[in-house]
Amino acid sequence: MPATALDPIDALQGQPWPAALWRADQLAQLATPTCPSGFAALDAELPGGGWPQGNLCELLLAGPGQGEWRLLAPALARLTRGEAASPGQTVVCIGAPPAGAGSWRSHGPGLATLGLALPQLLWVAVASPADGAWAAEQALRAGGVGAVIWWAWPAAGQHHGPHDSPQHRTQQGTQHSPGIGLDLRRLHLAAQAGRALLWVLRPQATAAQSSPASLRLACRIEAQAPGRLQVHLLKRRGPPREEPLSLDSTAALGAVLAHRLGQPLPQPRPASLPIPTIPAIPPAPTLPKEPPHARPVVVPAPAATPAGRPRALA
Repeated sequence: MPATALDPIDALQGQPWPAALWRADQLAQLATPTCPSGFAALDAELPGGGWPQGNLCELLLAGPGQGEWRLLAPALARLTRGEAASPGQTVVCIGAPPAGAGSWRSHGPGLATLGLALPQLLWVAVASPADGAWAAEQALRAGGVGAVIWWAWPAAGQHHGPHDSPQHRTQQGTQHSPGIGLDLRRLHLAAQAGRALLWVLRPQATAAQSSPASLRLACRIEAQAPGRLQVHLLKRRGPPREEPLSLDSTAALGAVLAHRLGQPLPQPRPASLPIPTIPAIPPAPTLPKEPPHARPVVVPAPAATPAGRPRALA
């Protein structure tokens, strides 16, 4: 290269960057619109200032129902209720296999308390993760929906990741569920074809696996403050952030529930502490049995002879 030629980066100094180009030390300016998350601290860390529309967003949780509704409630409430000029949009919720759905089925009155319009929620029950991926892709390609949420939980007997068991720590075990990577890529392309929001919820054990998602977050409820959510930014189009965000989610929970969640969770008893035992009460002593006729026999005294009555002859 001639010495007089300018470096491509130097040539762009002082000029607006193209929409598809971003520097790794700065938050990207997305070409697609974004939806505010409802948390100012989170919007300040997200490229574009909110949830990206037409992109795959991945949430990693300790288990279904572990904070995702409170994290997504402000955006979903805005979508389902709409505004004065536009009606509410449909949100498609795709669940996990029926074998595990009974213990974490969503509570309708609780979602209404969070501000969601229940008639705009469309629930889809699936029999396997493959069916869930197919349903999510069809909902995105059909159009007319505001958001798609898929709980991509593995079926019964299927491991979450390569570190769940010793046999999955081998090199062969790192290729757990090869179909999920292809499903995520297909969903990412389907989301880019429209403007819908797409959230795929997966176990936290999959954090080490690669993903085509443009945004990956790990969310959990703080043990000492159940009303707050701890969010880790695992992947974004911008500089890495090591410290997690602590978000206050009590504003939309109502006064009663917010006060209840403001109390710390009970901590389990450490295994090292001995469990106190109640000493046994000794039985009452038994008295020895008395032999027959041991007690003195009381003989009544003879009655006095009435006066004037002759005594009997001896």
